[in-house]
Amino acid sequence: MQKVKSATMVRWIGVAIVAIILTSCHRLQPIYEVSGHTIPAASRTLASAQITELIVQTAQTDGWLVDKTGPTEVRATEKWKDHAAVVVISHDGQTFSIRNDGSTNLLQANGNIHKAYNERVRKLESDIERRLYRNP
Repeated sequence: MQKVKSATMVRWIGVAIVAIILTSCHRLQPIYEVSGHTIPAASRTLASAQITELIVQTAQTDGWLVDKTGPTEVRATEKWKDHAAVVVISHDGQTFSIRNDGSTNLLQANGNIHKAYNERVRKLESDIERRLYRNP
C-alpha cells in the first residue's frame, strides 16, 4: 500500500514539474526587433531632426525615458515594477528600426526574452508608425 502511494506521489510530482517547465517556456519568446519599418509617406519629407523628435515624443508619451544618442538615434528605457526594457530606435528618413539594448529581470538569454518585452516593443512600433502617419 505504501509503495502505491509513493508511486502515485512521484507521478504527480513529475506532472507538476512538466507543467512548470511548459508554463515558463511559454513566457519566453525570441527577442522582437524592428528592422527597416517603412516611414509613412506623410513624414518622409520631414527633416531628419523632425522625425527624431516625433519618435522621441511618441516614446515619451508611451512612458519610455528617452536619451538622444545621435541625430537619427535615441536610446529608450521603459521601467515597470522591477523590470526594465532598453531599446535603440534609429531612422534613415525612409525607415525606422528598434533593436534590443538590454533588459532587467526579463529573463533575457540566448536570443529569448519575456513576452512582456515584445509586447512593449510592438506597441512602441505601432505608436511610432501612427504618429509618423499623422505628421506634425
